[in-house]
Amino acid sequence: MATKGNTIINQITGQRITFVQTARDTDGASMVMDEYVPANGLVDQEHVHPQQEETFSVLAGTMEFYVAEATLKASAGESVVVPAGVPHAFANKGEGEAVMRVTYRPALNTEGFFEAFFGLSQDGKMDPKTGLPNLLQIAVLAQAYRKEIAFGGIPVLVQRILFGALAPIGRLLGYRADYPYPYQKAVRGQAVTAR
Repeated sequence: MATKGNTIINQITGQRITFVQTARDTDGASMVMDEYVPANGLVDQEHVHPQQEETFSVLAGTMEFYVAEATLKASAGESVVVPAGVPHAFANKGEGEAVMRVTYRPALNTEGFFEAFFGLSQDGKMDPKTGLPNLLQIAVLAQAYRKEIAFGGIPVLVQRILFGALAPIGRLLGYRADYPYPYQKAVRGQAVTAR
């Protein structure tokens, strides 16, 4: 379970996330994290948050955002707000690591999604070329986190039908959505990432 100060790492993308405020901290109003994006790396595929607004505040470096049909650049001190349901992706186009403070409103279970997704990467259960797990694992995650995230470029209704049909098969074969990030341990009352 994510707590303030926990850091998790995606082994495929090199992306790191430190939780600044969890859903529990804000009574579900928002979830805030600092996201560290390696140089010249496209972090994610186009996606949408069906029920959440996402705000990216760049703290260091330069980021490029692809929001609907537009390409936006933001440097330290600038922000990009993506309304719920709008397809988007982003990349670090700078030479050094970029840092963003990312806020999701409302929080929903976004931290659970990131812990599961990054946990799969830590356990080597992601394709190194696509950065995604296999189709049945995707289906299980997509159904469990359907309020939080969906792929861009494919109508959400189509995804719900497809993944709704595949998820029971995936669960039957042992895939699960509650894939906790397995590398957290407590040291003097604080959670830290074990390496």
